Amino acid sequence: MNPFLRLLLVVLIGCMAGWFMRSRSDRGEPGWWFLALLIAAAVSVLLSALSWWIGDETISRSFWIAHLMALSLSIFLVFGFTRSFNSKTDFTLLFWSLPFMLDMAIIIVDSQYLFERSGNSWIPRGDNAFVYLHIGIAVFYAAISLYYGFMVYNALKLHDQREKSIRFRYILAGLLVIFAAQVVAAPIRAVLTTTGPVAEGGTLIGALLLWLGTVEPKAVFLERKKQRVA
Repeated sequence: MNPFLRLLLVVLIGCMAGWFMRSRSDRGEPGWWFLALLIAAAVSVLLSALSWWIGDETISRSFWIAHLMALSLSIFLVFGFTRSFNSKTDFTLLFWSLPFMLDMAIIIVDSQYLFERSGNSWIPRGDNAFVYLHIGIAVFYAAISLYYGFMVYNALKLHDQREKSIRFRYILAGLLVIFAAQVVAAPIRAVLTTTGPVAEGGTLIGALLLWLGTVEPKAVFLERKKQRVA
């Protein structure tokens, strides 16, 4: 794990969230989901970096557990974001949140045995079946999030909304890269016990793609703001 890359990610995601907060007034429900996932992701990355720097194993584990909970929340929020374009928030969302609640329960109840410390990093314990259930839930949400995301992208193309479809394509690509990095990194570290920046590098690339799809050039933003006021 590279804490410096993670701090860079915190700054990048934090700037994205700050820009989005300033321009969210016309974003609707998907915008609130997106803002929430950016905040949860930034908190998750920051907590993981802090766990690396803290020498005391007990305190470091506490920060790592908090990181896992924030990460699990951010993955669920990605699902909520992509789903919100096609479905309003209703009681069916409670059904879709059951795997997320199970994942949170696993993290809280089995936290002592999910991960072990290797140097300054925490790696999954390959002999614990709950590790693979934890990863499986993340893969589940990643798959359905991307499914909903592709539906949104195709709808934008069908309605000939070229600019929005291009921006959403960057967002979709960013989410795909981030999901791949997070999901692939855990089993690699469990098998190889490596601390290479697999997750950080992939997440940084994904975050840059999200930036391209989220943050508008200043001239475009000001023009859109004028049109909204008019």
